Amino acid sequence: MMQVDGGQITARTWRGMAMATGVVTALLLNSACAPVSAKADGAEATPEAVPMKSAPCVKAIPKPYKWEGYNDQLKDACVGPTHFRFPANMFRDQMGPDFQGNFTLVLMWPDLQPAEPGKLNGQPFDQVMARVQISPDYVDRVPIETRLERFTHTTYGEDSERNPSSVLALRDRQPDRFGLTPYYVNAQRYEDFQTEQNRRLGMKGRGKVENTSDWYLHRDDAGRLITFIRCDSHLKPDGYTARNGTLVKNPNERTNAQCDHHFVMEDIKAVVGIYYPRALLGEWARFEDRARTMLIESRVP
Repeated sequence: MMQVDGGQITARTWRGMAMATGVVTALLLNSACAPVSAKADGAEATPEAVPMKSAPCVKAIPKPYKWEGYNDQLKDACVGPTHFRFPANMFRDQMGPDFQGNFTLVLMWPDLQPAEPGKLNGQPFDQVMARVQISPDYVDRVPIETRLERFTHTTYGEDSERNPSSVLALRDRQPDRFGLTPYYVNAQRYEDFQTEQNRRLGMKGRGKVENTSDWYLHRDDAGRLITFIRCDSHLKPDGYTARNGTLVKNPNERTNAQCDHHFVMEDIKAVVGIYYPRALLGEWARFEDRARTMLIESRVP
């Protein structure tokens, strides 16, 4: 889920879930790096494939993917120049990074362990909803230290500066919940903004405040933003209830409210995204700790 000028892109919340039951047919990177070696006759140097485990994540070259069946063998992965190894069954397709080297890891709530090899395909929907997905993104073009603050000012052009759904200062602060500070969109301010915008631009379209997102912030003792969570509006029901380690569908609720959660690991210059149902928001700190620990423990020195 992503908030843009009062609208909503639900694909962000379901980031890549359509691939969860598919099989990647494109070529995958063989998790290899390409050092340069010179030919004996003095000809121009050519790249040679070297297993990633013996070289840093600098440059990779494609190689035809060889299907080895579902398993839990360690697979190499990169976040920028940082090298990791994760069990194959932890990846979203339970095989490894995609052909561009990108990857999403999937843990199953409530134990936050990967599904058994080959078991993500064909899961019933309540188990699909119980997936906690983790995606680290390398950041090298903007300062990583202030990256989260950019989420609180998602403006694009003059109009968005006045959009109460895009700017933290225009939102209404709510009482703390789960150790987070919620900020909701002010319905009247949002209505007035759209009325003025439609008048000025000659438009007739109008978004609904229930289609905006709620923001949840967590700051350290120095006031620096260290966790940013964006969820479907509180005006929509959860759709599910966590009960005895199971997500139970509420029969009278047609929605499946979601959250996307972000924190920064400055040492590897990565913003880590976590995606899960809003019914599990109370466990946000546990999810963040698990993601951070997993990335630290899986890093290759």
